[in-house]
Amino acid sequence: MRYNPSAFAHDDLAACREVMATYPFGTLITSRGAEPVVTHCPMVWVQDAEDPARAWIDGHIARPNSHHEHFDGGAALACFIGPHSYVSPTWYADRKNVPTWNYIAVHVTGTIERVDELPARDAVLKRLIGHMEPSYIEHWKGLPEDYQQRMLGGIVGFRLRVERVEGKFKLSQNRQPVDRDGVLAAMDRQAAEGNADAHALAEWMRRLAS
Repeated sequence: MRYNPSAFAHDDLAACREVMATYPFGTLITSRGAEPVVTHCPMVWVQDAEDPARAWIDGHIARPNSHHEHFDGGAALACFIGPHSYVSPTWYADRKNVPTWNYIAVHVTGTIERVDELPARDAVLKRLIGHMEPSYIEHWKGLPEDYQQRMLGGIVGFRLRVERVEGKFKLSQNRQPVDRDGVLAAMDRQAAEGNADAHALAEWMRRLAS
């Protein structure tokens, strides 16, 4: 992460994994020479059962998306954006301030490889289903085999082998307590009006302050 001040840097892997699990639709970035290649797709963290020090990110993209041609062991970045919200300077004790944005983001860097064998693609798909809608697994298994194979033929899986996880939890930690209280109160008001991002940010502000 190019800019991650110490006040916002968060290296708690459990917290970062929680963000990724809650907000699994992320951005996958690789490069083709000097050109960045970007795909938005759902991704899921997978922990190696035999080696706790190893983990990877599983996902898949549409086969017509030529991005998979670059899943060749090169460097890759998966970005997950958690809750985020505008912060008004009117929430601070001193109104002589400017607006900003509070947010949570997690970046995962590593090397990426293509997953294109049929059983492996099926496993990737089932991991994603298991994360998003576990009850659908049995339905998927009950579909005709030829239909499953046609659907699987339309995707290419990938595996990003995790080398580094960086969290940025920008939650007004750089402000004075009175200003943080003002931001938290505003988030609570917005949460009461049904703003899910404000609710999540308020909860994280409380968790990190405890």
